[in-house]
Amino acid sequence: MDAYEFVLNKVDTVPHLEALMLLWNSRPVGWTCAELGSRLYIPLDSVGDLLRDLV
Repeated sequence: MDAYEFVLNKVDTVPHLEALMLLWNSRPVGWTCAELGSRLYIPLDSVGDLLRDLV
């Protein structure tokens, strides 16, 4: 599966894609939920759901 197919078939929303890109580009540095929510402009209570979706 190429990257285009992966994004098209497996990534649900733009915030999911943005989170993947942030996490990939900053590895191995970790992010707190608050930091990630701030960078993605999503509510803190949504960050956990987004991360669970990605797992």
